Amino acid sequence: MATKTAGGIHSGLPVIPMQRDQPTIDLDILHELGSAYEGGTLREFVVPPSTRSTLVSVKLQIVDRPSQQLQSPTYLATVRRRKAARLVKEIEELEQFAERSDFAVWTFPIIEQVRELLVTLAEAEKEGNTREILRQLRHTFMDGRWERYREKDVRLASVDILNELARVPDVSPEMIEKAFDILDALDLNPLGPTLLEFAMEDETPDVQEEKEVSD
Repeated sequence: MATKTAGGIHSGLPVIPMQRDQPTIDLDILHELGSAYEGGTLREFVVPPSTRSTLVSVKLQIVDRPSQQLQSPTYLATVRRRKAARLVKEIEELEQFAERSDFAVWTFPIIEQVRELLVTLAEAEKEGNTREILRQLRHTFMDGRWERYREKDVRLASVDILNELARVPDVSPEMIEKAFDILDALDLNPLGPTLLEFAMEDETPDVQEEKEVSD
């Protein structure tokens, strides 16, 4: 219940006076408006024990419908965070299918979601680094490498990378290098097929066709 004081009207919550060198935590919250709203951006934080009070500063930013229609960088960043968080969930759920013979069936939706997100961010001015990381992740599923996602450490590595995409306001070039190093250390081939592999794939049908003609 609101109460009136000499300084005006406040909500009735206790007012804690500011202290010199008071520890602070900044919390940014993005909220989308519109019928297509699928979720929000949530940041978790822990206030450490202290003999002094901690000031939590909350900044709320509304991403309205016009911003969504204009595909603004702010809106596309929320799309990236939301869909990356969804991919995290999908990869974590692979654990329950890891021993099944039809494991590939459960990896296909993940590959499709990565492809759709790449299409969504194709024209985004500030999501080029995101696209490169998504391409690296997509390569780890190609050419039968999806089998590696039966392994816990592989799933955890991809989840760590996607969690970063789901958390940060902007994706930096350093994050590309970090993601590559993580995937390469697990021999997941984040670069995808080499030019030699492409050449071999292109050559094989021609050789077979030539053989059939000669027969």
